[in-house]
Amino acid sequence: MSLFFTHIRCTLALMVVAFAGCLPWEHTHVERVGDDKLLQVQTFQDSSFIEYIFLEQPLGQEIIDRNVWQRIDETVIPVELRDHYRTNGIRVGVVGVNTSPEIANLVAQNGKHNGPRSKQFSVFEDTTLPMNQIHGELEVPVYHITGNATTLKKRLVRFFIRVSVRPQANGSVIVKLTPEFSASEHELFPAGMPSLNDNAMQRKPTELLSALEMEIPLGPREFLVLGTDSLRPETLGHKVLVERKGDQQIQNLLVIRAGYNGDPSKFIGDE
Repeated sequence: MSLFFTHIRCTLALMVVAFAGCLPWEHTHVERVGDDKLLQVQTFQDSSFIEYIFLEQPLGQEIIDRNVWQRIDETVIPVELRDHYRTNGIRVGVVGVNTSPEIANLVAQNGKHNGPRSKQFSVFEDTTLPMNQIHGELEVPVYHITGNATTLKKRLVRFFIRVSVRPQANGSVIVKLTPEFSASEHELFPAGMPSLNDNAMQRKPTELLSALEMEIPLGPREFLVLGTDSLRPETLGHKVLVERKGDQQIQNLLVIRAGYNGDPSKFIGDE
């Protein structure tokens, strides 16, 4: 079991026993993460990493739609950008590892079948997290920071979230998230919607939605949280983070922990 899951389970236990015992993450420098075997994958020097989980709840549940955001710091995003993201149906913020019983409970519910997962990559590269919803016919506005909007109108759309991690000399990182998508101009399949295993849906993402690029500072003891609002079905954020499973709509909350495996002092002057 990864330490991501262990730490959040420990958080839940802390709240049950009035914060007695179980004190994870005694280290303060992210370069020690490799030594502590944070990731359950082979590590290599001078690399960025993320550990993440998609927390799922039926659409509109209070815990994921409202309650969890009471302990998430959204002020890490400047107010103008925060309003811009909210207009597009996106909420983003940061929470400390020991401060959210709601996230701890959601991880306990989702962890056995839905993660967490980990990825490791060069500091000069990025990675993508695919979403599992295929939109047969999509038409949704994309609002720009200027207030203008363009319309994303495509067929057979699958969304992804591109992630990069930029180390900082103080041991923190800057996490950049950018929604992107692939689309197909093929006619809809005669038998209905294609599955994720069909060739038409296996293509790599082709277009970045740069208007919704986000950069969030993240410390070694913090999680980045990305979500949407169930009451904004007309927005891009809703299309990206809400998916249908069977006869039920599922709302996703993406929780990411990120860091750098190496000596961060080489990045002095990069902040």
